[in-house]
Amino acid sequence: MAFTLFPRRISLPCDACGVLLDKGSDHVYTCLSSNYIAHRKCISSLPCVIKITRHIHRLQHTPSLFSPNADTSGFACGVCHKPVDVNYGQYSCIKGCHYAVHSKCATRKDVWDGKELKGVREEQEKDGVVELFQRIDDETILHCNHEHHLKYSGENNDVCDGNKYCQACLLLIVDSDSLYSCMKCNFILHEACALLPRKIAHPLHKHPLTLLPFPTNLYLIQFKVFVEGMFKCSGCHQRGCGFMYRCTEKGCRFQLDVRCASLEESFIHGSHGHPLFLSLNKGKCMRCDTNQCSPFYLECVECTWFLGLKCAMLPNIAYYKFDRHPLTLCYGEKGTRSGQYWCELCETTLHSSEWFYTCNICGVTLHVTCLLGKEVYMKPNHTIYINDEKVDIVRNNGNPRPFCDKCYDRCVDTLVLFKEDSRKYCCTLQCMQKLLDREKQEKEHEGDE
Repeated sequence: MAFTLFPRRISLPCDACGVLLDKGSDHVYTCLSSNYIAHRKCISSLPCVIKITRHIHRLQHTPSLFSPNADTSGFACGVCHKPVDVNYGQYSCIKGCHYAVHSKCATRKDVWDGKELKGVREEQEKDGVVELFQRIDDETILHCNHEHHLKYSGENNDVCDGNKYCQACLLLIVDSDSLYSCMKCNFILHEACALLPRKIAHPLHKHPLTLLPFPTNLYLIQFKVFVEGMFKCSGCHQRGCGFMYRCTEKGCRFQLDVRCASLEESFIHGSHGHPLFLSLNKGKCMRCDTNQCSPFYLECVECTWFLGLKCAMLPNIAYYKFDRHPLTLCYGEKGTRSGQYWCELCETTLHSSEWFYTCNICGVTLHVTCLLGKEVYMKPNHTIYINDEKVDIVRNNGNPRPFCDKCYDRCVDTLVLFKEDSRKYCCTLQCMQKLLDREKQEKEHEGDE
């Protein structure tokens, strides 16, 4: 097609992207013989064939999906999940799947990796997929992150005691979980976590992610303070010590814990009646009522309703040491007479409209933070190194609970940091880092004397 500059801005959709031509400052060009009008950038910059992590096949740019002989209704954009107008240009599956994406959505910098694939041969999947385990027999595996054999146990396992957790996702083991358990020690993996794929394509990132059974990068908590043996998830911003998926592209530091990495692009969450989608948009989290809940959110397209991944990933079941039953997560109640409960731990009011944990048999209620602590996914009995100084993460189950040796407040969280050589406790990473700095200064002062 031969294009010429259109001298005026008109309120018509661009034939290439569907966005109105009078929006923005880009020039408009038209081909009169083809009855085609579009933005200059759409004509010159839109790639022909691309691959995004939200779909298994490549996508090609097509001027229209409309066909009188086929059903072209019901297309929702694979990125923003809003309707796709089939009369204008969009990206659709090259294999013929019922899948389409708005042109502007498909070419976002956080969705597309910038590679034009027209004329590029599609790589075939390799037959020999590298797995993180070796299968010994039908019920036994040897996982790369553990030296002993792991035995499969089906549903209704007998290892649930409120303290055992999966080493990959760091969620507590419940009775109904299918597990791989060590035959010699307490190492446990959920069946799904033990069989996690080595590589995945995740909707929250434009590059493939590779599974690592332990953190490999140093985690920077503040200027010149590095932690080894811990990482922060790029999805929910929660610190963790379990398995992680990490981008291996040069210069890219995107990483997800296995909980966020296992999220499907759309699903039903217990807190809302409509399907929620992994979104690149941000809004006020309906649980914590802030815009800073986490880097990524779940979105309900029907309600314009957002839930941050940090809140969305709270475990559905938890345990309280003074209740022999599992506690379930309640997403707030409406219409209760008193409008409030009583938290068994902090002994303060618990408003029924907020999320809380409760025992459906005993009626026990607890604040989420009181029960889980601020660091929900730290691993007890795990060793980290803060600027090469050894620090242990231990359970805070002593009576009485220790005082922090830096801020001198009582350590009330479920886990504490312990420096064994000096027998000192700290309530947070920040306190431990300041304590280590103080000890270092004291040693230097003693050396000067």
